[in-house]
Amino acid sequence: MGGAGLVDDDPPVELLRSRSRLWEILDEVVGELPDIRLPTPAASVTLAVVVLADWIASSSELIERQQAYLGDHAASWDPLAHYERASELAVVHLAENGLTAAAVRRVPNAVDIFDSDRAAWTDLQASLLDEFCPSGAGIAFICAPTGEGKTEAGLIAAERFAEASGRPGFFFAMPTVATAEGLHERLQRYLDRLSHDGDGHSLRRVHSQSVLYDSGSLPTSDDREAVRSAATWMSGTRKALLAPFGVGTVDQVLLGALKAKHSPVRLLATACGTLIVDEAHALDPYMRKLLERAVEWLAALGAPVVILSATLPPNRVAELASAYQAGARRGTDTGTGGASGYPVLAGDAEPPGGVGYPGWIAWTAADGWSKADVSPRSSWKLRVETDDVPAAAVLDRKAEQAVAASLRGECVLVVCSTVRAACATYWALRRLDETLVPGESVEILHSRMPHGVRRDRSKRLLQLVGPANRDRPRRLILVATQVVEQSFDVDFDTLITEPAPVAALLQRAGRVRRFRPPPAGEAVGAHVVWPTGQGGVPRFGSPIYSKADLMATRACLTSGESPRTLEVRVPEDVPCLVKRADPEDASGFDFDESVATEAEEATLAQLVRVDYDKAEGIKWAIPTATHDSPLVGLTGTLDSDDTHPGTRHRAASVLVVPAKPNGESWTLASGESLNHNPRIAPARRLIAATFDVAIPVSYPNDSWVSKMPCLSGGWDRTPLAGAVVLDTSCEKVEAGGYALRLCNETGLMVEKVGS
Repeated sequence: MGGAGLVDDDPPVELLRSRSRLWEILDEVVGELPDIRLPTPAASVTLAVVVLADWIASSSELIERQQAYLGDHAASWDPLAHYERASELAVVHLAENGLTAAAVRRVPNAVDIFDSDRAAWTDLQASLLDEFCPSGAGIAFICAPTGEGKTEAGLIAAERFAEASGRPGFFFAMPTVATAEGLHERLQRYLDRLSHDGDGHSLRRVHSQSVLYDSGSLPTSDDREAVRSAATWMSGTRKALLAPFGVGTVDQVLLGALKAKHSPVRLLATACGTLIVDEAHALDPYMRKLLERAVEWLAALGAPVVILSATLPPNRVAELASAYQAGARRGTDTGTGGASGYPVLAGDAEPPGGVGYPGWIAWTAADGWSKADVSPRSSWKLRVETDDVPAAAVLDRKAEQAVAASLRGECVLVVCSTVRAACATYWALRRLDETLVPGESVEILHSRMPHGVRRDRSKRLLQLVGPANRDRPRRLILVATQVVEQSFDVDFDTLITEPAPVAALLQRAGRVRRFRPPPAGEAVGAHVVWPTGQGGVPRFGSPIYSKADLMATRACLTSGESPRTLEVRVPEDVPCLVKRADPEDASGFDFDESVATEAEEATLAQLVRVDYDKAEGIKWAIPTATHDSPLVGLTGTLDSDDTHPGTRHRAASVLVVPAKPNGESWTLASGESLNHNPRIAPARRLIAATFDVAIPVSYPNDSWVSKMPCLSGGWDRTPLAGAVVLDTSCEKVEAGGYALRLCNETGLMVEKVGS
């Protein structure tokens, strides 16, 4: 029990007298409050405002300012004057901390978006500017292949919604920290161009690693003390979400849909502007259910939503649209009619005809559905060749194809499904062609390498084969995992890949000839190296993808005129291909009789897993936004954000920090010394240096994680909380039946002992 509790056991007379006087003053100043029953959405906003008021009023700087004022005016103290002074000071404090609302902005023009004239616009962007005219908040879906400018199209839709709904801010939600960081500078330039003189806003980073990227302040005041106060007050993702403009991970939005301590604050923060969700196809069933619940609540609170994707199946569009429509109905419910008393809103529940490709479709309560299918910036052919190879020879075949293509002067992208396969492929390339130079003509990129190494390699690859480079390398082979599939603007000549779902293959193919359309009549080349078993029967086992997904992919790839070559017209054929290969699509896929039974069983197993994951999402999500749902359901009886299973179901992860033991401390490769259990928080410089060498490992096995020293104590309120230390004084570390090795070229390997 804390000090306040001890005082309450036997409060002194002075405290009782002060409390009584305080209530008298509040009653006199505030007056009688109306006796009303708030609908749950409105009550959630009230709860969030109370929490925010408590956080703001607890600011030591604000208290010190008010105390100084009271000290100077003690002789003439008046309760009403004190109340007015506190209100004025609170407004100033909010402004200094970057919490003022953004001004209602004009719809952007070509100069705002591209710093050029309208000739730079795609038809998709021009259509949203000219034809999308909502009368209020709603939900919009924008689907298009790479190169059509979905990001800018999303911003135009958000500005249209802002104009109609009076909510001019936005939060751009990306699938990962890396993709969010890749977008930050681009969005900040956009805000700078669109801002009126003197009302510029900083774009706030809202993700778990923001402290490592942000300077720690919002430049909204010339007062250095106020800026330092802003840095302190706005630390943490819950508060950073309150900034008018933000970019971060979709997890921060999904946390608002979980029964967690501050979910009402997250919902309110997101509802203050337009939510833009990019790469929506990347969400698994558990995350999709959380996003649906968040979208439903945002609709009930009158907030707009924009969904962006290159490969979003129609049923995902229908799920999110239905969730938004349900929330819109509940947001207008007065509570007198219950579920059957919801008003009839404009438009049908189902999107009419789906989303064009490229194209957009939108719904608002007053307008119903509106949509436009537009012409693509370019059309091209993708030729996917399936190469059946005995499983034991797959590694050599990938290496042979990559080396042969590179010797023809091509830049080659090799994508593997696992880190282990990527590392094995990299070393096979090095053995096959000893002239390949690491970091120059051959490179590897995956998630299980130090953050600093991955960042530097990504930057170098963007310099070599990014959109701005015209002096491409004579030969380059990049071996990578799925990290290249999302928001990675590189441009290779050839793709060699392991089997993956159709949507993932299309994403990977989007890294080939991305900025240089192939000559007329030619096609972008992609090679799928498919492992086979006895008798040349294709294998469908994968540690990453479901059997149903891979069987659907195989059926699609072999359904063309040639059983080994499939030509895809992009964008014309993409929506149909994605729909056919989606195991969740009710129309199903017509498999060959020889595998029909096996495919049916695999699809059924997949649907059972999907239903289970969705049920888990519903189990942990906050209640629906009904008029009279209990407010306690937003947080439950949970004491902390760590109680729920998180936003990524079954996606346990840990950071591994390589360091050498040095007595009671550890020494990083940079020479920095750290204590793994300090009493106070480490200096920001040490946090950044430690994070730079830290390696994320997904799906860790507790049997080895629990055997390694854990960063705790002062580390608990940093992005490295719970990280474990890897002793690099040994060639390998064995723990819990696993061997961990760190290689400067290929990153961290985690393998079972004896494998």
